[in-house]
Amino acid sequence: MLNPEHSYWHDTLKAIRRCGRKLIEFELLFTLVSAGIVVPSFGWLLRHLIAKTGNVTITNYDLIAFAMSPYGLLFMVITLFSSFTVFFTQRAGVTILAASGLYDIPIGPVRALIFATARLPVFIRLGSIYAACLLLLSVPFIGLGYLIFSVFLQGHDINYYLYFKPIDWYLALTSMAFLAIIYVLVALYLWAKAAFSLTIIVSETTDALTALKRSWQLSAGNERPIMWHAAGWWLRIGALVYPLILLISWGADSLLDRVTLTLSTELAILALVSALIFMLSAAWSLLGMFGEAFIILLLYRQLGEKPAGLERLGRQTVKRTSELSIYTISGVLIGTFLIMLGLGVYALNSEPQRDDILITAHRAGAARAPENTLAALRLAIAEKADYAEIDVQTASDGTLMVLHDADLMRIAGDSRRVANLSASEIQQLDAGSWHSAAFAGESVPTLLEMLNEARNKIGLNIELKYNQADPSLAQAVVALLQQEKMTQQVVITSLEARAIEEVQRLDPSIHTGLIVTQSIGDPIKANTQFLAVNQSITNEKFIARAHKGGKQVHVWTVNNPRQMRRMLALGADVLITDYPQEAVEIREQWLALSPVEQTALRLRYVL
Repeated sequence: MLNPEHSYWHDTLKAIRRCGRKLIEFELLFTLVSAGIVVPSFGWLLRHLIAKTGNVTITNYDLIAFAMSPYGLLFMVITLFSSFTVFFTQRAGVTILAASGLYDIPIGPVRALIFATARLPVFIRLGSIYAACLLLLSVPFIGLGYLIFSVFLQGHDINYYLYFKPIDWYLALTSMAFLAIIYVLVALYLWAKAAFSLTIIVSETTDALTALKRSWQLSAGNERPIMWHAAGWWLRIGALVYPLILLISWGADSLLDRVTLTLSTELAILALVSALIFMLSAAWSLLGMFGEAFIILLLYRQLGEKPAGLERLGRQTVKRTSELSIYTISGVLIGTFLIMLGLGVYALNSEPQRDDILITAHRAGAARAPENTLAALRLAIAEKADYAEIDVQTASDGTLMVLHDADLMRIAGDSRRVANLSASEIQQLDAGSWHSAAFAGESVPTLLEMLNEARNKIGLNIELKYNQADPSLAQAVVALLQQEKMTQQVVITSLEARAIEEVQRLDPSIHTGLIVTQSIGDPIKANTQFLAVNQSITNEKFIARAHKGGKQVHVWTVNNPRQMRRMLALGADVLITDYPQEAVEIREQWLALSPVEQTALRLRYVL
């Protein structure tokens, strides 16, 4: 049995002081090898498999269809198994360095990398076993998660639960959280049972299955201390590092917000802060991995085991390979500075000063009026928004209605689905009181009513909503726009790439945009004039590439003033927001800045 009084964490800190330089050098070597071989290989495989489906990119709901296709399943299986293989190869090298510190074995980072790479076939088998076990473990939990969703959250459109948060919502969250905790505990227990397998492979030169069986025997009765000491090490390092990252970020933001600095001074502060955050994040990963490996070795030794294979490897090593570590550390610091400088130059050159930034009222302006209503549209016009984004779907009688959800529960307290009601039945409902009493009696408008209200006053961004199969929706919308002669006052967007293709076929003069929540492949290659992108996945690199590809970037839903400034600084063409008045004011403030001031802000958000 393991000794609970042993000071594992104290011994680990001493080992880090002895092996820290070798660890940094190994990680840099491994990163160079994996970045040069593994990442390009995965990119090539993904592009090849997507091309097999006849697409250049796969987004949103199509991701599920791709995942369930033979090509998608093949990619996920290869990715999962390969990721575990790469992970274990890296961990093997770290384990070797940890053993060199524990047993004073003269093994350097280069030798550790060569040894780990030489055992790649074993790690492929070990990674495959781990991946298969993880998949099998996940199946019942995924099934139970779907059951919870079906029981608690399928009665109405999901937006009803997100907005009102009824008791069913909290029951579902509680159940999901309980299920997640059980999953984590089971996964940790199985990890503890197999914790010695990697140490056995690098110490005894055995095969993956034998190592797992041996680990299972050694860990019997010791699962709790293994989890506490090894997994607890990660938590302890995280508790030290991440508060520091938050403190540095907060301090830098506060300083830059409250003190007027020259561009060169601000650049120096930004480069320093970025370098510190990068190094702290890398430190958490490196120290966590090394500490876990070292603690496992301590436990392994306490159980009476010795790494005979590593001792033989150490005797074969003529010379330690960590003599150049000081140069490596200097290289890391210089490299970090050059990366920050490169990002700064990139930001300076990629986004020239512009005065054509547009503001779109999300759902016609959902903050101060009931969403997707004539009242909201009138307010968006009054607040000087350039466009109003509205959601369009078909009622049972074929009328085009402006409504987001699949049912009317959230906005009218009626659980019936839009597809099962006629336009007159829908418009009899009160779609305003849920927002506030001031809008009592506001009805759900038709698309025709919204077009007449917007004519020559504001542009419309019409999102085609496919809450159900609706093959005639795109054709009906285009026909109405042509009838009303408003094809040049609107843009059309959708989550469905096929719907956008149909609009372009019906009327190429209408500007279209693909809404992107998640994607694989390259959405910039999609055949549209612009991309409507979730702000959480928007960065300066994506925007610059989109602009280079001739596409605008519309970012949604940007409601926080700080995020509005950030998106403008990163080069977004259109802000989609529930608060158009505030966005218009921030746009004016941005355009009033000098080029130097805009550059300083842009660099701040880029870095």
